[in-house]
Amino acid sequence: MKSLSTESFIHDRETWDAYIALYGLDVYYEYDYMQIECGPEDTVEMFVYSTGPGMLLYPYLKRSIPDSDYFDIATPYGYGGPVFLGLWSQEEVLEVRDLFVAACKEANIITETIRFHPLLENAEQASAWVDVCRPVQPTTAVNLRRPLDHILAEIGKMTKRNIKKAERDGVTIRKAGFEELDTFIALYWETMDKRHAEERYYFDRSYFTPFFLSDRIDAEFLFAEREGEVIGACFVLYSPKYAHYHLGASSRANLAYRPNHLLFREMILEAHRRGKDFLHYGGGATASPEDSLLLFKKSFTGNQESTFYLGESIIDPAGYEQICLEFAHRYSGTEASTWFPLYRTPISRLSRKEEESL
Repeated sequence: MKSLSTESFIHDRETWDAYIALYGLDVYYEYDYMQIECGPEDTVEMFVYSTGPGMLLYPYLKRSIPDSDYFDIATPYGYGGPVFLGLWSQEEVLEVRDLFVAACKEANIITETIRFHPLLENAEQASAWVDVCRPVQPTTAVNLRRPLDHILAEIGKMTKRNIKKAERDGVTIRKAGFEELDTFIALYWETMDKRHAEERYYFDRSYFTPFFLSDRIDAEFLFAEREGEVIGACFVLYSPKYAHYHLGASSRANLAYRPNHLLFREMILEAHRRGKDFLHYGGGATASPEDSLLLFKKSFTGNQESTFYLGESIIDPAGYEQICLEFAHRYSGTEASTWFPLYRTPISRLSRKEEESL
């Protein structure tokens, strides 16, 4: 097998877009999507490797670690990870991994975090790619490669009754565009308040605007309305094969009108009209297989289930230990953190040690 070269690491949009279009990869692999998730001190990078009969495509964020010369790499919010196309043996995967790790060490990259794509099922093959590959939670998706009446027939009985109730109560669904972004954000932030979400999940205009400016990302809002008021909404992303329920929002005061039931059915109808293979709803609010949100989603999918895996690797143990020690010295509560990498533990969960002495 050939050795790595600078051409193995793609940074320019034109070349990146050509690879994604050629292989029809999901929206989470798009250059524009990676840029949306990229921090001001971070860069986007895609590792590309061909064995002849096999092709590897692996986009990720290269993130600078504050107050150091080190970096780490991670897939962005959503799902991603290495995609092994064509024919690959386990030995070839391990050999390319060794080459990639060596290149990471040269670039002062100390850790790697991968949110594996449940629909691509790339965690099984890529488990040889990471130190640890662990299941995080079940997710669910609608198989759209069937007649629509068969798909709708799988919706649970109670869910069907709630859909009819929403219709009787005058709830309707319509599409919305960028011009109604503020309406979505207000309802979304209300939902985040209700869930006591961490600050990093309070997405604002700067997050959503690039979705609608991109000529590579297909995104839309679906609004649930009653008597002229928006009482529920979802933000949906599309790629050649998949539709994704990316974000959702609802008015607590109007949940009795069942807006989410109509929205989730409408996502099925729209994704099927667009000819997608799957509509991925994601998982629940917790890792429990009995999570109420997960069970609600599964009532639309015929109880189909896949697994979201997280991959974790320490590429430079000495560098990782150094950064973690500095982080632990700065923040109280670090010793109880299970976050990986440890130094990325949300600061909202910790406190500065120098503040404890005040």
